This record gives sequence, C-alpha cells and structure tokens, in this order.
Amino acid sequence: MDTPILPSVPYISLLSALSGLIQDLNTAIEGRDYRQTVRVATDVIYQVRQSDLLLALLDVRAHAHSMQGQLYLAIGDSEEMIRYAPDSAAGYLRKGGLLSMYGQQDQAIKSYGIGLDSVPRETPDVDRLVIAMSTAMLLGEKKIDFITALPFEVISEILAPLSESAKIECLMVSKAWRERTLDCATAWNQLIVDENHDQLTSFVTNIAPHVEFLTINTYLETTRSIYIKNLKEGQFKRLKSLTMTAMSTQNLLSYVGALSIGFWQTRSTLQILDLNLGASEHTVSLAEILLSCSNVTNVTYTTEASMMALCGDFSLVDNDHPLESLHLSSSSTSADDIDMMLQRCHHLRRLVMNGCDPSVFVPITTHAANLEILGYNPSFNIPELDGSPSPGLRMIYTNNGGAALPASVFMPLVYKHRKTLETFYVSTAALTDSQLRRMYTLYPDFRLENVSRLTFWSHAGIQQFMLPSIRDSATLQHLEAICVHDLSTIARALTQLPPLATFELSHTSGVDTGSNSAGMIELFERYTRLSVSRPTVLNSITLRYCNEITDEVLIALAGVRTMQEVTLGGLNQVSTDAVETFFSRIGAQLKCVKLTDMTTVSDTVMYDLGDCNKLTTVYLNGISNVTIDGLRGLLDTRSHRLDTLTIKRCVSITEEHLRYLKRRVKTLET
Repeated sequence: MDTPILPSVPYISLLSALSGLIQDLNTAIEGRDYRQTVRVATDVIYQVRQSDLLLALLDVRAHAHSMQGQLYLAIGDSEEMIRYAPDSAAGYLRKGGLLSMYGQQDQAIKSYGIGLDSVPRETPDVDRLVIAMSTAMLLGEKKIDFITALPFEVISEILAPLSESAKIECLMVSKAWRERTLDCATAWNQLIVDENHDQLTSFVTNIAPHVEFLTINTYLETTRSIYIKNLKEGQFKRLKSLTMTAMSTQNLLSYVGALSIGFWQTRSTLQILDLNLGASEHTVSLAEILLSCSNVTNVTYTTEASMMALCGDFSLVDNDHPLESLHLSSSSTSADDIDMMLQRCHHLRRLVMNGCDPSVFVPITTHAANLEILGYNPSFNIPELDGSPSPGLRMIYTNNGGAALPASVFMPLVYKHRKTLETFYVSTAALTDSQLRRMYTLYPDFRLENVSRLTFWSHAGIQQFMLPSIRDSATLQHLEAICVHDLSTIARALTQLPPLATFELSHTSGVDTGSNSAGMIELFERYTRLSVSRPTVLNSITLRYCNEITDEVLIALAGVRTMQEVTLGGLNQVSTDAVETFFSRIGAQLKCVKLTDMTTVSDTVMYDLGDCNKLTTVYLNGISNVTIDGLRGLLDTRSHRLDTLTIKRCVSITEEHLRYLKRRVKTLET
C-alpha cells in the first residue's frame, strides 16, 4: 500500500508559531493588559484566516488516520475539507490520494474529476489534479486514459492553462498523451524557451505550427540552433511575436544567415519583434530586418554597439514600410543613422531611442510626419500606442535629468506640434538672457493649447519661457517642476489657472522668502475653497527637498479635502508640530502616503494615519523617528489591512519588528 501525499510542512511550522502567540495571549489576559490582548488576538485571527488552519489540521488528521488503516475516518476528514473549501484542490487531492492508495482507482478518478470541475483553472494546484488523475487512471484495472476518452475540445481546455513543465510531463506519459498534447494548438500558443525546458527541443517541429508568441531566452547553443533552424525552414507558420534576449544572441555570427531567412519565412505573420543583440556587431542589421519582415509593425532593437555599425542599407527597404513603433537602444545613435530609416517608414507613430545624441531631432522634425509618441534617452517606460492614428505629436519624453537638452535642438519640433501636444516631459539646459530673447523671437506666442501633463526642469530662462505657454490653459491636469529657482512665479501662474489634479515640486534651489511662502499659501488656500465642491481638485501632491515649504505652507495645504496621495521628502524647514498637524487634518479620503528623509515624522503621525480608513499604501524611507509603537498604532486600529507597507532605512525597526509587520499587512516591502 503506497503512502498518500504528505501534509504540507509549512502548516506544521505554523502550529508551532501559533502556540507561541497563544501563550502570549494567555499572558496578556491574565495580566489584564487589554491593549496587548487586542494586538495578539488580532495576530492569531489573521494567521488563522491567512493559513486556512482548519483545512491544514483536517489534512494532517486525514493523513494520520490513513497511516493507521482507518480509511473511513480519513475519507471523512477529506470530505470535510471539501465542504469547508470547495474551490481548493487540497480536499480533492487528499480524498483521491486516499482512495488510490487503497486501490479504489475509479473512485479516486471521480474525486479528481470533481476537483477539476470545481477548482478555478488559474489555481496552481490544477496541474497536480491533472497529473494525479492520469496516474490513477493508469493504475486502474481498466487502464482508462481520459486523454483518449474525452472529446478533444475538453482536453484542450485542460491542457491549455498548464505550465510548460506540466506540459512536458504530459508529453512523457505515453504515446497517446504525447500525440494529443502536441496536437493541442491552444497549449502552444505562447512558448518561452529557456534552459529549464530544453526537453521540448525534441518536439519543436510538432509544436512550431501552433506557436504565435515565441520567446527564446537560453544560453544553450544546441537549443537555440534548433529553434533558429525551424524558423529558417518555415515551421513557425502562425508566429506573430518573436523575442530573443541577449542571452540567446551570444556568438550569433554563424546563425546570422539562418536567422535572416527565418525572418523572411515569417514575413506574412510576424508583427512584433524584440531583438537584443548584446555586444555582437556581426548580426542582422535593422535594415535587413525591415527588408525581410515586410509586415512587422512593432520592433525593439537593442545593441551595445553603435547604430552606425548596425543600421544597414535602408535604400533597399520598401518606401512605405508599415512599421508603427520602434524602440532603438544602442551605444550611440546620430541623425545620419536614422535619416533614411525615417524616410522609408512613413507610418511610424512611436519612436523611442536610448543612446542617441541631440542631432536626431533634425530628421525627426523633417521626416516623422505621423509621429505621435517620442522618447529621447528615457530611463522609464514610455506608453505604447493605443487606438487608431491621430494627427500630430501627442507625447514627448526626454531624459530624466542628466545631460540637459539644449532648447534650440528640440523647440522646432515642439513648436511644430504645439497644438497637439498632450504630454511634455523635458529636461533642458538653462537659458542666458540673450538666448531667452532669441527664443521669444523664433517662437512667438508659444502656447501649449492641449497639454494635460507638463514636467520640466525649471532652470533660469526655461521657467520664464515655459510658464507663458500654459497661460489660460484649460487642459493642464498635472504639473511637475524640478530644480525650481523662483517658486513664487510658479505659484502665481497656477493661481490663475484651473486647479491641478496632480502637483509635484522637487529640488528647489532657493531658500524661503516671504513672497515664496505667501504665493504657495495663497495657492493652497484657493485649492481648499475649491475642494469643497470639486472632487477633482488636487488629488495628489508631491513636495520633495524644497526649502521654501514652511510650516505655514504645509498647514495651508492640509485644508484641501480632496487629496488621496501625499508624498513628502526632505522638507528641512518644516517642524514636527506642523507635520503632525498636517496629518491630523488631512482628511479621511487619504489612500497613499510616501515619506522619505523626514526627521520630523514621529509616532504621532502614524497614529493619525491609523484613523484613515481608506489608506491602502504607506511608504517609509529614512524615517528615523518612527518606532514599532507608531507602526502598531498605524495597523492595530484599522478596520482593514494595508495593501502595501514599505520600510527602508528606518533605523528603529528591527528584523523582529519586520516579522511582526509582515503578518499584519498584505505586502511588506523592505
């Protein structure tokens, strides 16, 4: 008689952990320490709920009964598991395992079958039910094989959601299983090839015709060569998307010809290509790819070499290539590298480039007539295309700080599309007085009529030029100003505009003056009045490393009743009393709080946040004066748990404290 599946070891460890909590609870009750009683009882309740302790105990007892030959009692426990958690695989696995152990394969198969009907397909243990059911069938006297007995449509529904590891197991069961699994098109719609699944290489010819989304991510040359060979031979007849990582393109020289032919073979179906070439300079050029892949619309081309070496001859590419989205990452890209490409790809709507120099703006301004989204050396993700083409450039993103972009380089493009720009994220160098006068002359009456999101580094000259562009704007919802040298001017400009939904201010370069404080107080007092009747007023505020933010400014901000997200960092001119007053007044609508390098944040602030019942996210980084008592105050009085609590560089919080916090929130990040 075989031994059935053992109970889960983590549950046994849990019982040990709970015994300690129960002892703490008894101590608190006996000592009439009611606050500690609430805390420990809450911990116990949370542990029991999170772990499905009853399910675990029934599983343990069923296993123990079975090992003593008490099948009836063991089956009773497994059936109680099913009644308690009908959508969990645990009960069905326990009951089926018991029946199978006692030779009752038909009844075991029935239990597994009911489990497959009851447990959601996305549950990881569905794989275990399928494998257990097949094992019971093979053990049965009738040798019933549901793979051959059930309709193919039903088999497809079972196989499709399985992990690739489980599919490999299915291929190894029998010839019938292998044939059915290989014939299931939906099971191979998406295929990720890595060193953990090299067993699939024996079946590539069978699988390839079904694959629509293929990722090759393996350093194993034999595995890579087999997939490239099948690409070359045209086996991937339905391939829509191909991703090759840097790991899979190492030492690619001997495969360049085969890969080029493979691209040609998939030309009628391939729409998305993501190719990371790493440091290799002897590979397929961008021009060769577009020449071969005549229907590809989305290309990501990454190399550590220069685009001059890998751009290729674009005079051979069709004059009306359908490419719509291109992301180029290289060690260097200049205007000459992309000029001909832009002339051939008139349908290009999204262009993102990393490693390029400012000269690229010239051909972009001249040739990219249908461009909607542009990313210039961004260090963050740029939005993808959505919907049908729309006229004019809608979004521009430049680098996040670092080497500032000369305004004279990008302004011809911006001015050309000033009426369609909706998002403008620009890091640009300061302007001298003479340069500023020239900008006014070259770009008269510069207005961003439809901009809704504006982020700019507010260096000298740039602020004077940018603020008039949003004067009288009825569309601006988000403003982020970085390295501000004159805060009062920004405050006055915003006071004249419809209220923002999001305002971010960081790394101001000045010190507080009366005009700075007065301007910000006036702005926030206006937002306070408007927030009474307009729920969209200032939902999110970020104030980071701004010496101009004083106690009076923060108290004025506290009156805004619509704020859902607050981020404060490095506000050295704000006192502890002002921070405590701010959070005590902020309102019950707060959902997210992020605090960084704030020595004025104390346990009192945590207690105040504990009263915000809508709060789901708290981020603490470098908050040295918050202790575990404050965090208990944040968590213990809540009617529901936080979704996410982040604790970083908080010196008063120990590893033991973190273990406690992990039990009290859904996700703890450190």
